Amino acid sequence: MGRLAPESGLRVFPLVLAALLAAAVVVTAAAPRGAGPWVFSYFLDNGQDGMRLAHSRDGLKWTPLGDGRPYLAPTVGGKLIRDPFIILGPDNVFHAVWTTGWYEQGIGISHSRDLKTWTALGAELEMPAGARHGSVLAVPEKILKGLLASTPAGPAAVEHDGVQR
Repeated sequence: MGRLAPESGLRVFPLVLAALLAAAVVVTAAAPRGAGPWVFSYFLDNGQDGMRLAHSRDGLKWTPLGDGRPYLAPTVGGKLIRDPFIILGPDNVFHAVWTTGWYEQGIGISHSRDLKTWTALGAELEMPAGARHGSVLAVPEKILKGLLASTPAGPAAVEHDGVQR
């Protein structure tokens, strides 16, 4: 009782092998694709010290750059850099956006050609009323036009409780 006949083991082995191979594919697919190195933007604590960068060659092990010092200091809004997001634009300039504080109605934005020297815009961008957290991403013009077309009266205002009004 509880033991498999030898021929049962032969039938189970291919299934176990297939499951292990499938798991390896899933783990590999979770890692970033394409040529590295990869750079990760992040903040520590409350974001009061600014945006930091880390790098990885495989997308799995990350090492802080610049001895862990911030690359961009918080100078606008609530003087925090939280949730930093960086994208390389078609102009070959890196564009960073971030949440500037807990209660402010704005985001910070800055530009860099080398990820070391950042030029900040003097004023904050205005966010929708009631917005607290989110992310900014670049989208193709075609996608934006589709979003705008699907909202005949224009974008809805979103209250702090998440309900569109």
